[in-house]
Amino acid sequence: MLRAADITAITEAATKPLALLLNAPGAPVSNNALAGLDAKYPRAWACLAALSDLMAADGETERACSMPEAPVPDLPGSHETFHADQSTGVRLVAGAQGVLASAVDPRFDQALLAMLQKVKDGSAGVVPLSALSRLSRNSDKQLRVLEFLLAHGTTVLTTNYLLSPDMVGVRTRPLVKPDSYDLQRTMKQLRGLGPTHAAWIKALRKQW
Repeated sequence: MLRAADITAITEAATKPLALLLNAPGAPVSNNALAGLDAKYPRAWACLAALSDLMAADGETERACSMPEAPVPDLPGSHETFHADQSTGVRLVAGAQGVLASAVDPRFDQALLAMLQKVKDGSAGVVPLSALSRLSRNSDKQLRVLEFLLAHGTTVLTTNYLLSPDMVGVRTRPLVKPDSYDLQRTMKQLRGLGPTHAAWIKALRKQW
């Protein structure tokens, strides 16, 4: 349970960039979290750019896209990982299949590493998520994971979006509210999905 002091600290951290802008309008931004990510993670950037263009279009739910040529990323190194257990104060969930940790932690826990290993081994052609933020709320880490998935030919399905190496998709409005605690329920809602996205969801439902 969050204490009042915790809420204050979180709010101050979240509003700091806005406060800097208001105190010094027109001043250059000294720390742009998105700077350089387009070159660092070209596939992820191209995919999200294609999704953004699709969302700006009228009436389209899916659109073909292409990924730029770039080296295939490897798994994170041991210095970038941590093992979550009771001794670290990080909660394990879903029978230790998931980890409840800081959403902006740049490190990789064992659950995320296990998923990436399956992708690298070719045993996870599709990764279902309630939302991309489930990967991380750290922009660099989120795009890094997406880059890894796309580079290994994996399709990412979220409640409302389809991200793959050759296609992006978006649910027509109204969007469905993501539910990380009951992904299957929200994934079963096919209304507004494009045909490719819906076909992926139907295939997943057979496995569930």
